Amino acid sequence: MSHATRQPAPRRRAFTLTEAAIVLGITGIVLAAIWGAVNATTRNKNINQAVTNMALVVQNMRTLYRSQSGFANLNVDITPAMVTAGIFPSSMLTDATPPTPISPWGTAVTIRSVTATTFYVVFNSTLPTDDCIGLVSRAIGPGRDRGLSGIVTSANNFNAAALTTLEPAGIAPCTWVTFIYNIKG
Repeated sequence: MSHATRQPAPRRRAFTLTEAAIVLGITGIVLAAIWGAVNATTRNKNINQAVTNMALVVQNMRTLYRSQSGFANLNVDITPAMVTAGIFPSSMLTDATPPTPISPWGTAVTIRSVTATTFYVVFNSTLPTDDCIGLVSRAIGPGRDRGLSGIVTSANNFNAAALTTLEPAGIAPCTWVTFIYNIKG
């Protein structure tokens, strides 16, 4: 009988620390890119939703006050009355009783009568800075509402003339924002 000689199994080579660090570094870069893309997508979705909701609120306010000369009570929070009047899209309202309007970031949105013909749409609390800047930037874009007469942010006050030349870099810092609208547009 012949006896075959057994050869030892080839030794497996393990990753070196350098190779493992390279793999972890590449994985980190890929995950950071994915995280950044998800963040940007979420930010854009929230901003688009807020701009769409605000346009509906303003349109509904103007429709509601079309046949009236303006607000009777000045410089007051009229949010509860506007909730009752149905000017907020249902997607903005909480399930609470009574429902309260919120932004896509979960922060309060209020409406104040200011003068007989002007009202504020206020995005209260602390918005993420980039989102706040994006919201203001989209509201002042080329298709902006011509009845938008001013914007007040946590750091700046922009009148109607400034809205035509305002650049995103001029908006920062921004953590809350008030949009000033004319009721007659």
